[in-house]
Order: sequence, then C-alpha cells, then structure tokens
Amino acid sequence: MSSKNVKHFSHPHSLTPLKQEQELVTSNCRGCERPISEPFHGCSKCKYYLHDECLEAPLSISHLAHPSHHLSLLPFPSYSGRSFICNGCGLSGEAFVYHCSLCSFDLHTYCAVSPDTLVLDKHPHELQLVYEPQDRYKFGFTCDLCNADVDLRRWMYNCADCDYGTHLYCGLSNWWPLKPQVEQNNDATISEKAQIHPREESHKDDQPKADDKEAIDARNDCLVTPVLRPQGQKCDCRVGHLSLAMDEVTEIQIQVAKLQNLLSKINMSCTTPQV
Repeated sequence: MSSKNVKHFSHPHSLTPLKQEQELVTSNCRGCERPISEPFHGCSKCKYYLHDECLEAPLSISHLAHPSHHLSLLPFPSYSGRSFICNGCGLSGEAFVYHCSLCSFDLHTYCAVSPDTLVLDKHPHELQLVYEPQDRYKFGFTCDLCNADVDLRRWMYNCADCDYGTHLYCGLSNWWPLKPQVEQNNDATISEKAQIHPREESHKDDQPKADDKEAIDARNDCLVTPVLRPQGQKCDCRVGHLSLAMDEVTEIQIQVAKLQNLLSKINMSCTTPQV
C-alpha cells in the first residue's frame, strides 16, 4: 500500500497512512470490524480507519460458493437495517460485504478468502471446506471443537472419512476477526499447515504456551485479516479468479443494489401460485 494519501470509495475524504501511537486509535476497522492495527490508513477528522488489507480488497470477485454471479464489494450492507447475515459463517456484519444483489448473497471479506483445506492439530486428516449441506447430515451435525450444532446452511470444515467437522469460525479460530457467541474448546489449535498467508509466518516463532490464555488471546488479536489477491497472483485460498471490475464504486451502485433488492421482493409478492 502506498505511503501517500489515497482515495477510497467507502469514504468521501482522503485516507492517510497513520501510526497507532499517534492516533491513539481504539475503534475498529470499518472494513472487517476487528480492532485497528498497523498498517492502516484513516481519516482523523472522521475517525474512519481501514486496515491496508481491507483498503486493498478487490471491488469485485468471483467465488466458487456462488458461481452464477460476481460479488461486488459494498462499504456497508444495502439492506434497510444496515446489517447482513453472512452466507458463509452465518454471523452478522455491518461493514464491508461482498454482495450479489440478484440473489441477496452476502459474504464477509474474510469469509471470502477462507482456505479450501485445513489441518488441525486435533485431527489426523485434512479437512475440506464444504459449501453445500451433505445428505448424510440431514438430521444434524455437531461441531467437534465447540460441541454446538452446525447450521447446515452454512459452510463447514469436514473430514468425510471420519465424520469429523467444525464450524467455519471454529476451524479458523486462530485468525477469526470476530468472536462468535459460541463456547470454543480452548485446546483446539491450528497447526502451521493451516497458516492462511505468508504474512502470518512472522508469528511462528512466538507461539504462546497452550496454558497461557492471555498470550494466546494477544497473539490472535495481532493476526491480520487475509489478503485478497489480484487476478493472476497465486493464492492458497479458493476464491476463484479475483478481478477488479472498476476503478471506483460510487453511491449510485449502493442505491442500485437497494433498488434491486426492493424489486425482487415486489416480484416475489406479486407472484401467484399456478393452479
């Protein structure tokens, strides 16, 4: 990211590269909603801050979980309540969202870059990221990390051979930016094979001890959100081909998304069942 001021579609003023000690920033990133940390840009006047990873997020992506349409990056949800439920993890969000206005399909920016395979210390086999519910679990499935029920409409990590699986956020708990309202098993850790991007390699040498909960929490808080990479650049994440669809997103796009949502609801309400 440039060390100079930049313009971003999510804010009317230029964003400046900032240092946390200078700003005494205590607010969250307006992109991913996790605590702000360097490197980041911001508008001091408006107290508007973005991690550089969020600032660089592509404006349009193609994702394997929703192959029919591209997903557009919006600075906030287009729904009237200004919040959305992520189709990946099932948690709510109020900031950046990858959105399909035709299908009302929404993803957190960090869910969009979830790795397609995962290796946990607690299980000997590789887990696969599953987008669609499996028939074998039609009567329900319990997360093997937190022991809570898994919403089968959401993504999960699964070992089909062992019937072992986890919530998306439990499997990725070491870098998950939000804290789900689920009690997680404290001895569940992600192995080094499950590192998301090379930027996290800097943390390999300072792993806290398993019984040092405070150190573990501090380490987790310092992990950056995954980087969405441009088209043509290699990436371990199963995001499909990422593409920059435009140089700038304007308020018009947000209004169009709202209008399309409204029209889809009107069409549904006007549809009468055939006799």
